[in-house]
Amino acid sequence: RMERQAQQTLAALGIGIGCLAPSSSPHSPPPPTIPQSPLSPPPPPVPPPPPPPPPSLPYLHVPVADEGAGKSKRAQPSKDWWQREVLPRSLQYVHSHLTQGRRVLICCERGDDRSVAVAAAALLALFEPGCARLRRPAPPMGGRRCASKEEVRAVVALLQGTHPAAHLPRSLLKELHNFFVAPGGGWLSLRLGEAAGEAG
Repeated sequence: RMERQAQQTLAALGIGIGCLAPSSSPHSPPPPTIPQSPLSPPPPPVPPPPPPPPPSLPYLHVPVADEGAGKSKRAQPSKDWWQREVLPRSLQYVHSHLTQGRRVLICCERGDDRSVAVAAAALLALFEPGCARLRRPAPPMGGRRCASKEEVRAVVALLQGTHPAAHLPRSLLKELHNFFVAPGGGWLSLRLGEAAGEAG
């Protein structure tokens, strides 16, 4: 019941979390295997990854290495990639679409970590406390305050109630804390309302 309420809340806010490769999450049980006899046909081939969105749908692609797949943080283009590129560009893009009444789907390969971090950032930056509704207008730079770790935890809990496969590793939680909780974090100087380019 709580999971359904959380899903309805997030859907009403216009935010969804998705994955590009269903059933590949390390946090969900593997599909059952069927023992093969020497006479049984070979298993069907693995389907190819889904195609990119049609050109008629706007989207923003921010490349982020999957640290959860065994890649280290050094796989990112720079040490401050999340602070300088991922969160600012993503928040500007999500803000521009939500304020126009559009819905936003945030995806990563498995839909369980990087997309959750960006969705949590959107809830912290763009919605009133408790995630009841979109802040209109967005808070001006001079009128913002740092979030608390408790606020970050509450937003992550909401997302996990909506999307049970969600798993926010400590490294991504730290990125959220650096952006929203730390004095001088990127949230305090983020310019909202400026269009983030749509890219492939």
